[in-house]
This record gives sequence, C-alpha cells and structure tokens, in this order.
Amino acid sequence: MTEAVVLGPNPIEGVEVDSSFFANCRYPGDHDKVYKDECMFCFHSPFHLGGIMICLKTFMGFCSRHIKEYHDKSGARVFVKRQKFRIPVELKEPNAKITKLAIGVQGGFKEPEQEVQQKYTLMIFPDTEIELNDRRVSSELRALCDAIVVNEGAFRLSLLEDKSNPWEIQRKVTKFADVVQLFIFVIFAGK
Repeated sequence: MTEAVVLGPNPIEGVEVDSSFFANCRYPGDHDKVYKDECMFCFHSPFHLGGIMICLKTFMGFCSRHIKEYHDKSGARVFVKRQKFRIPVELKEPNAKITKLAIGVQGGFKEPEQEVQQKYTLMIFPDTEIELNDRRVSSELRALCDAIVVNEGAFRLSLLEDKSNPWEIQRKVTKFADVVQLFIFVIFAGK
C-alpha cells in the first residue's frame, strides 16, 4: 500500500475546501487496481449518465446512484469523475448493396462509426466539481488525478495478466454436464 499524499494547506485556490478531505488520498502503486471501468455495485459504465466517480483513497468506482452510500460508509469525499461520450461520425460513402448477411465485412452491413470522448473532472462530494486542467488545482493534486487517469484499470490489467482473449477461453466440461440427459433417459426407461 502506498503512502498518503501531502497536498499542502489549500490544494484548490478560491474554493473553500477542508484540507482534511485530502488526508487519505494516495497515488496508485504498481500493484493497486483502479476500478474505473464500472460501478462496484451495479456495473454502470462511464457511458452511463453521471459517469463513474473513482475514490482517491481506495481507487474504487461508483456511479451517481451509489456514491452517497459509499460516502456515508467510508467518509471519502474526493473523487475523480470519469465520463465517456459517444459521438456519431457521419458516413462519407453511400450504403452499397448488401450481398452478405454479415457485419463489418465487404458486401455486408456496416457498423455506424462512433467517436468516443472522455472527460475527467475532480469532484469533492457532494457539490463541487472542477476541471482537472483548471489553474486553481494545485500541481500535486493534478499529478495525483493524472495518475488515476493514465492507470490501465483493473479490468484491463486482469486481461493482460491472463494473456488471453476472453472470447477464446476454452471451457472445462464438468462431471454434471450429462445430468440432464441421464434424467431424461430415466424418465423414458421407467415406463
């Protein structure tokens, strides 16, 4: 576990914030997992309205529906808010005649192209939200937030550790796989 960050008396100029809010904020270490891909309770993603708030103390992410519950239990008030937006990109070429029942191949259907934009802000629960590149944010606090932003995230790290594609995983056949077939055989044989 990494040590807490010392941020100075007022990490955000012009905003009345108690410095004790930042007492337990810390940089994510090499072995810390940052859960910034979905809410810990309901699995909402950063695309969901309100985004995901990542705690600077535990690195857990919560949606706007569960952030109050987490704050009440932990007392944490400083978060990095991550939001993603899909922006449709207009097709430049007209739709060609479809000759295959396939998606994303020549002669098949084309997926609508979308551009994804991300937005990160500093949030002090419940009512203060400041852009990370705002000049009022101290350099130490900005560096702490940037460490969260550039972190790969827990889901991505688990994929990299497994070194496998989740679509290509071979499932094991359990000893209970033929129970249904055995049950059907017993019913017909019992007549």
